[in-house]
Amino acid sequence: GTELMPFATIMVSAHASTELATAALSAGALDCLDKTRLTETGLRRAVRTALDRHRLRAQVEAQRREVAEQARRTRQILERVTDGFFALDRSWRFTFVNPIAEQTFGREKGSLLGERLPDVFPDLVDSPTYTALARALERGESTSFETLFEPARGWLELHVYPDADGL
Repeated sequence: GTELMPFATIMVSAHASTELATAALSAGALDCLDKTRLTETGLRRAVRTALDRHRLRAQVEAQRREVAEQARRTRQILERVTDGFFALDRSWRFTFVNPIAEQTFGREKGSLLGERLPDVFPDLVDSPTYTALARALERGESTSFETLFEPARGWLELHVYPDADGL
């Protein structure tokens, strides 16, 4: 497509005041100049600064869109994994749960997000599984083990990968 010409609003007034500058900036102007003290150099500097700010905003917005797209793709990949997959933050809150893990836990879609593992599964707290998870989180060491998971009436093979954000 065609690239839009960057533009920026610079307010120039013979009655410049703090109130007027505040109102102009709040309305979207990138600068407010006093016409009585304006020089060509000052105007050029204001235009250059305004265009630089416009470019920076556009770059930040492009990066924000790219990050959002990467997050969407990552979420899609994790939701397609045929194993149950979930992530916990350092406070034991679920930050991601794929559909297979939700089914294994017997939970509705999205119902675990933001919930704390010890609150959802209180029986787990005094178990060897919880101890192993806590140790992995504390030491930052990956681990694997099998555990009996009563709600699913079966054994689960857990692979635990800690990082700075959790498990």
